[in-house]
Amino acid sequence: MKVKYLFLFIVFIGVSRTAAQDKWALSECLRAAYQANHLLKAVTYQEQQARMQLNISKAQRMPVVNMLSGYTRIGRLTTIEFSTSPDAPPRKLTFGTPNRMNLDVRLQMPLFTWQRIKNSITLATLGLQMNSLEKEKQKLSLTAQVLQAYYGALFGKKILELTRQNVQRTEEYLNITQRRYAAGQLPKLELLRARVKLKNEQSRLQSARAEYEKSLAFLARVTGKSPGSIEPDGQIKFVPLTVDEHEYVQRALEKRPELRQLHGQKAMLATQQKIAGAGNKPNLGLVSSYSVMNGFDPMNPEKFYTNYNIGLQLSWPLFDGFKARFQAQGLYYNQKALEEQTKEIEENIKLQIRQALISLKQATQKIESQKANIELASEALSLAQKQYNQGVISSLDLLDAQKALLQTEMAYWQAVFSHILAKIELCKATANFSVFEDQM
Repeated sequence: MKVKYLFLFIVFIGVSRTAAQDKWALSECLRAAYQANHLLKAVTYQEQQARMQLNISKAQRMPVVNMLSGYTRIGRLTTIEFSTSPDAPPRKLTFGTPNRMNLDVRLQMPLFTWQRIKNSITLATLGLQMNSLEKEKQKLSLTAQVLQAYYGALFGKKILELTRQNVQRTEEYLNITQRRYAAGQLPKLELLRARVKLKNEQSRLQSARAEYEKSLAFLARVTGKSPGSIEPDGQIKFVPLTVDEHEYVQRALEKRPELRQLHGQKAMLATQQKIAGAGNKPNLGLVSSYSVMNGFDPMNPEKFYTNYNIGLQLSWPLFDGFKARFQAQGLYYNQKALEEQTKEIEENIKLQIRQALISLKQATQKIESQKANIELASEALSLAQKQYNQGVISSLDLLDAQKALLQTEMAYWQAVFSHILAKIELCKATANFSVFEDQM
């Protein structure tokens, strides 16, 4: 009896600890996961970096202004001596100044680049869209992970509840056995069997609690919370779903981020082909400079003078070793490779949807059959308990009825959980979690 009370105390402590946890709805778990997930944050930073790359590409349209300045100290200057008259002393003429200073401001601006700048901006814009799709894909993956963790915890909670109910039924069985043993109606073997059965069910309860705590730890991990701080609110339940395979396939082909990324990569390759094709085309730019310097006037070398110039600069690669043509051909083959990858992903998406629908149908059928079995097993156990109390049947018959009910209940809720997992897989395949919208 001391062992029994100790076990009940442990269960009470565990229940109290669980009760102290915060109960979170699915929407709260998703919100916390979106805020705490490191991979989602990393993709967000990458998206910002792609935005900066777009700004860099747009900056190519703007003029570039550079300033250059210099100072030179000349140790020895050229000097010429000459006489203006035979009686006058010779005169000296020094060229330059020992302190040479200059300041240049230069401007360069592209005027015509054969759409290189336009295509580079288009390429950067597509890169930003690709990063946005990667963020969407990561968010969809995280949503599925949170749903699996949330409903996994609810399933563990239900299994714990069923196991606890079975312990209570076993305790009632032990009480009846003890009473009949005390009345001399049963041998000691029946009493020992009842005690062993209770120990086994108590051990099963401990295992169920451990599994539930594992599911809570996983839920805390995906939501960014400390272990044991939260638990799911509500109960797991069966919500039927009617689907049209053709409709779901079409939705997936339109919405899956992976396919949209491949379409984006095709557009990027087409833009890169345009850039490569312009590699041997001319460039026209505006160049201008404004300068200030001294030492320019030999009669007054310390005086500063200003000057400016403006002109056009034409650059035309006449021969590049067929580099541009080879680049265009290489990008063409990349385009063909992307087309094959797109076909492969489309086939995989169709397979994922088909498998999810099969799992959904299988789970639904099992739920319907097990629901009827629960009613039969409950009625059989109730009758077995009465007959065992009256001494009509043996303890083995009662234990069989009790075991049958537990197995049927667990099979039912396992089918419900499998049905939910199949819905999650279907939502992942279609990139649409609207079937959980009422809870999200």
